[in-house]
Amino acid sequence: MIKSFFGTIFRWLGFAFCAGVSFGALVFAINKLYSAIQADIDVSLMIEAGLGLGIAGFMGWNAMQLFTSRFFHKTVEKVSKPSTNTSRPKPDRHKSTPKTTTNSKFKSIAIDGSNVFLRRDPNLLVLHMMVVSLLEMGHEVHVFFDANIYYVMQDSGIVFSGNGNHHNQIAEAFGIPATDITIVPGGSQADHFILPFADKPNGVVVTNDRFSEFSDEFPWVTHKKRLAKFDVVQNHLLIPRFNMKVELV
Repeated sequence: MIKSFFGTIFRWLGFAFCAGVSFGALVFAINKLYSAIQADIDVSLMIEAGLGLGIAGFMGWNAMQLFTSRFFHKTVEKVSKPSTNTSRPKPDRHKSTPKTTTNSKFKSIAIDGSNVFLRRDPNLLVLHMMVVSLLEMGHEVHVFFDANIYYVMQDSGIVFSGNGNHHNQIAEAFGIPATDITIVPGGSQADHFILPFADKPNGVVVTNDRFSEFSDEFPWVTHKKRLAKFDVVQNHLLIPRFNMKVELV
């Protein structure tokens, strides 16, 4: 603050000195010019007048520089100098912060595979068309099955080819990439894997289950847009949440 004060004083003194010298030199030059004219354009007087004008111009320019520096220095510095304040700005309470919502175009969809397969009459085509259609829409899709799905499918009359890995056999039976399905470990329920997977702003679960027993841990299960119901009507798969109507062929 003291440094700034003395700087201002020196600028004012410099301005006064330069302005005074400039004015004096200008008066001197005018006087010499007048004398030169009176003496029928005396060369020596003309030279002295020219020197006076030069000094007046030079000192006048310096005075102007000091004057503009005095009044505009701080303004220019504020505009041109980048801020060194690295602290984060405080949020404006009157402005809402943009948030990702379930209205985003593409969803992360968890399909309750066992629930879909066991709907009324077990049918491989329903789940297959569901996955294919959702993938074609651009959504991320993953299917979760209970641990006993292999034996449930066998009891439903599904015949598996070969004696390979159950995971791959199930994926092949539904016509779904093996990487897009999860068969939960024995003693576990698929619900405990489905809900954490869909626990994100754009997460949706395709199921006819209500998951009401999980509402304390996952409050969003009570939101109708987060649980997408499905049905099969007149050989068409319907999922109103996605405006889907697909013929089962």
